[in-house]
Amino acid sequence: MIREKLLMMRFNQGDKQALRDIYSLYKDELVSLACALSHNKTTAQDAVHEVFAKLIAKQETLRISQNLRRYLFSAVANAARQHYHTTKKRSEVSFEAAEAPETSCQDQPEFAAIYSEQQQALASALAALPYEQREVILLRHFSDLKFNAIASVQNVSANTVHGRYRYGLKKLRSLLNGELP
Repeated sequence: MIREKLLMMRFNQGDKQALRDIYSLYKDELVSLACALSHNKTTAQDAVHEVFAKLIAKQETLRISQNLRRYLFSAVANAARQHYHTTKKRSEVSFEAAEAPETSCQDQPEFAAIYSEQQQALASALAALPYEQREVILLRHFSDLKFNAIASVQNVSANTVHGRYRYGLKKLRSLLNGELP
């Protein structure tokens, strides 16, 4: 927590090395989150790259006043969502394609455990959820964002986020218990 505050203070003062240190500290977690949202390692890396490119471009004027980790997770979730909606507009993804995440996501250190037998079922069930529900669940549990912060990220009301979370968990339980096809 102290390291994060020091990095944020250095970034806000325009220290270029601070941005490198922030990237080194968070890149694996950020790519893992984007990979969990998009199921595509290239898209995940693009989303993280896009966030850091914007930080570089805006470092002179941008001042991060909130929790740095949450700021980064929110920014990456936004970038992943934009990639998702852009891709979805270009071609609709079939349900079968959404069921199994690309194996290219598996080589992320944080994802090593996900591809155990039990965790593979969870990854497949998460992939079967509607994107907005999956995003709420992952942001809540993976990045520990509060519902109000997720509402801000998704640009919807907190009640909508609660509903997406509740329905997403219900569907996730059903999928994991084999109750849904």
